[in-house]
Amino acid sequence: MRVRWSGSFISMVLSLALTVSACGNDAEPSSAAVVTEPTSAVATTTTPATTAAPVATTSTTTVSTTTPVAPTSTTTALEEPTTTTTAAPTTTVAPEVAALSLRPDGVGRYRFGSAIIPVIDALVAVLGDPISDAAWEYPTEFGEGRLDAFGDFSFPYEFGRQTCFANEFCVEAGGPESSEMTFVGWTQSEGPESLVTTLGITIGSVWSDNARVMSVDEGGCLSFGTGASGGIDLQLQSSGALFSAPDGSGGYTIGEPEPADVMVVGLSAGDLRTFMYGDC
Repeated sequence: MRVRWSGSFISMVLSLALTVSACGNDAEPSSAAVVTEPTSAVATTTTPATTAAPVATTSTTTVSTTTPVAPTSTTTALEEPTTTTTAAPTTTVAPEVAALSLRPDGVGRYRFGSAIIPVIDALVAVLGDPISDAAWEYPTEFGEGRLDAFGDFSFPYEFGRQTCFANEFCVEAGGPESSEMTFVGWTQSEGPESLVTTLGITIGSVWSDNARVMSVDEGGCLSFGTGASGGIDLQLQSSGALFSAPDGSGGYTIGEPEPADVMVVGLSAGDLRTFMYGDC
């Protein structure tokens, strides 16, 4: 049977023989070789263990890396201004909401008689898409105006269009043809972010706070009355005494509400689509 020796084993034997030959003693060199070199080898092998030490450092670094969760929260905080910056352009769309002041002859820089399409487009750019946009025909002559087919509403023009937005601001258009309508009137009812007149009157304005620029008509319909400010018509409501009350004989008694109880609930100007059958 042939035994095959590995090259490393033969090299080790030759190395041992040379050591014995040089020292002339079989036991000590053998012992020195076995003890010293393996110890040296172990020391050499242990040296990489020093390299293992960074494992702890690596582990510590990993913990450190995990700790900066706070910067993530800082980054999140930084994202909020970004959102604000993105939203900012909506306040710079021309004309701005602040520029849409209510006037007796129009709104902002748009006057009655202007083509209605550019007016609506400009309002959409500021107020958003309309919540309603309807057109009607008024075929029947009635006094100085006209009536719709059912006789329920009157309007000064044969064709009309009403476009309303989420803040309850509506514009009226009218003309002799559906293709020739112009901006003829507007109304502002109770709604969020109501537009304001050039004199500072808007939904919620109180008579006592604006007596210098408001006038109130005598009489009215129960708790509702009318008034004016700078050529703009006002619809008013009293939370106290009534503007008028039935007298028990078929008539009405005129009331005198306190100015502090009278608040603006509607504003309007120009030609409007009007309901023919009011309560009073």
